Amino acid sequence: MRAPEILAAAFAAWPDRTALFSGEGPGISYAELDRATIRLASRLQQAAPGNGRVYVLGHHSIEATTAALAVLRSGLTYTPLNPELPGARIDSIIEELGGGLVLACDERWQDRGEVPARTEWRRLGAVELAETAADAAAGLLPDPGLAVAYSILTSGSTGEPKPVEVGHEGLLHLCRGQSEALEIGPGDRLLQFASLAFDASIAEIMVALHAGATLCLPPVTDGGWLASVTAFLRKNPVDFATLPPTVYRLLGASAQRNIRTMVFVGEALEENEFLLAQSHGRVLNAYGPTEATVCATIGELKKFSRSVGYPLPGFSLYVLDETAPGGGLSEQGTGELVLCGPGVALGYHGRAREAFGEHTGLRTYRTGDVVTLGEDGAVVFHGRQDDQFKRLGHRISRSELENRWSTVLGRAAWCVRRDEEVVLVCEQDTLASDLLEKLRRVLAPWEVPNDVRQLAQVPLQASGKLDREAIEQLLEAAPADEPPPAQTLVAQVELIAKGVLGFTPEADRTIFDQGADSFTFVTLQVELGKVYGDELVESIFTKLDFDFVSNDFVHTLHELTQAPDSRAIPGPPAPSAQDEAEDSFLLSTRLLEEFEAGLTTATRPSTTASATGVVLTGARGFIGGHLLNRLLSAERDVVALTSSDPASLPVEHTRRFGGPGQVPAVAMTDVAGGDLLAGRDVIHSGYTVNHSLPLSAQHTRNIIPTLDLIRAACEQGARRFVFLSATSSGPSFRKWGREAWDACQDPYSQAKLICEEGLHRARRFGLDVTVLRLPLVYGHRPADQAFLENNVFLGVVRAALAVGALPETTGAFPLCHVDTVTDAVLEALESPGTERFVSEAVVTAQSLAGLAPGRLVTLLAAAWLARVEAAGVMAPEMLTRVRQVIPMIGQPEDGEPDGVALISAALRTIGAAR
Repeated sequence: MRAPEILAAAFAAWPDRTALFSGEGPGISYAELDRATIRLASRLQQAAPGNGRVYVLGHHSIEATTAALAVLRSGLTYTPLNPELPGARIDSIIEELGGGLVLACDERWQDRGEVPARTEWRRLGAVELAETAADAAAGLLPDPGLAVAYSILTSGSTGEPKPVEVGHEGLLHLCRGQSEALEIGPGDRLLQFASLAFDASIAEIMVALHAGATLCLPPVTDGGWLASVTAFLRKNPVDFATLPPTVYRLLGASAQRNIRTMVFVGEALEENEFLLAQSHGRVLNAYGPTEATVCATIGELKKFSRSVGYPLPGFSLYVLDETAPGGGLSEQGTGELVLCGPGVALGYHGRAREAFGEHTGLRTYRTGDVVTLGEDGAVVFHGRQDDQFKRLGHRISRSELENRWSTVLGRAAWCVRRDEEVVLVCEQDTLASDLLEKLRRVLAPWEVPNDVRQLAQVPLQASGKLDREAIEQLLEAAPADEPPPAQTLVAQVELIAKGVLGFTPEADRTIFDQGADSFTFVTLQVELGKVYGDELVESIFTKLDFDFVSNDFVHTLHELTQAPDSRAIPGPPAPSAQDEAEDSFLLSTRLLEEFEAGLTTATRPSTTASATGVVLTGARGFIGGHLLNRLLSAERDVVALTSSDPASLPVEHTRRFGGPGQVPAVAMTDVAGGDLLAGRDVIHSGYTVNHSLPLSAQHTRNIIPTLDLIRAACEQGARRFVFLSATSSGPSFRKWGREAWDACQDPYSQAKLICEEGLHRARRFGLDVTVLRLPLVYGHRPADQAFLENNVFLGVVRAALAVGALPETTGAFPLCHVDTVTDAVLEALESPGTERFVSEAVVTAQSLAGLAPGRLVTLLAAAWLARVEAAGVMAPEMLTRVRQVIPMIGQPEDGEPDGVALISAALRTIGAAR
């Protein structure tokens, strides 16, 4: 099946579904996209050049995406070009490929004077696309049968940009393999992030349409592409996004939360990004050079690892082993990865096969990447074996970069990498800013260095070769700049802020009152970190309660660096820990007062009336899933509220619990302004459990959504509201105040307490409220395995057994089975509101010791945590959470059963789940 057939089949299968969505209106249906592409493809076939090559110059627009699909549908060779490249580079690429037809979809390039020989340049915007759809013939000419489906530029194995030619068979394997691996289906929403000039866009577009999904294309705003994507995701949840870890990190919490399945590509995945993405949904890691039709391996990660999954259909994987029989290829071991099969590209246009070859009659490609192939076929990526590295999404070679710099500047230049930055080193001659400006005029953005450092004499080895080690030592030994005067520092900080905000912020006002949002704040933190150091800037923002006021920032910067003129800038003294806690409490009180001021009294149904209607949040979670299953079994009229795709919830629930999966689901955003909650019971179990998040992040993820739901319950006349809180909020239900606040030992518990108080205030407006404080919950089924990775209780027990010691605690772990929780919730639906703990037992250090008598000793909490950290038996994220719950709260009550039996039962269910 060739590219035209793949697209034709997709258009025919789902004519009424939405194919393209840009955030406004109903989007473009498959039928509409069918008509637009078939007509434009027909025109392209009629105007096709002799080599059958059509270039698309543009990205991130409906017009460019439609043009790309039309070229692929025509059977001609689709060749996207990056409009960010200098004009001379674009012309040289077209000349190398033998000319062709250019569809200029980017307004900067729609009008050209001279163009390369054998090249026809055509404008394609919204108006031209409409004219084409109106006057072109509706039928396609026969598929020209070209072997190459698309050509796309890559740095290849040498760093020199070269066009990779990919066949139709590889494209078919990509569509089928990724659709199956990602579990993409009709109606799913897939983000289109990559520029058309990157091969990742091929996967995003073709896989989405092959599966009947909706391709979400964010409209471009003045803030740039990343800001456009962030703004789109805040309002439009997607089921799938494919992004490099660096990009994901910069999206911001509200956008990250709206990605149900995150596929990481392009860079090595770090644990922080994995844990963050995992808190919102599925996480997959993928690998594939351009020479492998975008993607060669992919796999879902349940816990952090360096694995990039398993090979997709169309690939066999080997490592190069000169000692192995049969051509030096081995199916296991560590070495350079060699890809083999129909998924491998056809080769480089007009060049020697270089890294391409054959094995058992199939194409092969030597990737230059070092991996380990396990016995089960899993692939662990280790890095490059040469001097290549990724920068701004492009793989480039140090030697090639040095060659380009030297050619442009007309002088010797060398490349030195310092952490994530690329530094150009040369002998002293002229202003560094002049050199940078000359490079920016000629080179692509990913080829321009971050900085230029000029040396009086460049060190050489005895052989005459450059001594790179000596250069790096010289850069490290260079004296740090003296702290600038206060006035210069103010100007410097204001200049950085203006570059991010687009205006100079007022010196004494928070940027959040001047139109900034959380994404802008994160971007500003990154830019300030480049100048003053990430750790120092983070310390400053911590002192400023994660806010930015120019004068306060400068004052704190002086204070922390002990600059001699720190008194030159007036500013508030650094707050003490007690002051910060007081501020957080007062801010939370103010939030609750504003919340209460917006509440309204609605007509309430009788709390004694019989009702079966239930609205449930958190059905994708461990407890929420079990609640949903019980409600369905009891034949309750239940509706699940979800912050991600409602259509996927029944599938996930069926996968966990079996059954037909008839689960009515509604998007959380559809609740406001309606009457969904009228006369129904609301069970709110949808809460991100993360003790390590600061209170500011808890506001975004947990507090505000909960208060919004409480407000809607009041306005719409809900029958009652059951809130699943946490025992960590304190040992007793106190009236709102400092005493109750101080009893909470971490921001997560404080967030729960704020939500409880919001319910107390809603009770004054007639809402029937039940608050159930839950302990650590066990009872995991095999299908609940993913929820075990963040289980604090299990983490403590595992670490204790690993290091042979237990933490000495002043309190206890309350513990109960998930069935006990669901029983308590169902009971709450049948009785007036109340507040209570739900617990079967409390577990102390003494009862934990019963797990292994005579082997486990008890240590002070600090000493135990130090031993666990030194042994490396607990993930850093889990260690952070455990620090915040030790010493454990709560006290054993008389008559409760011994904890040992319950621990054993909990471990049995945990073991069965695993």
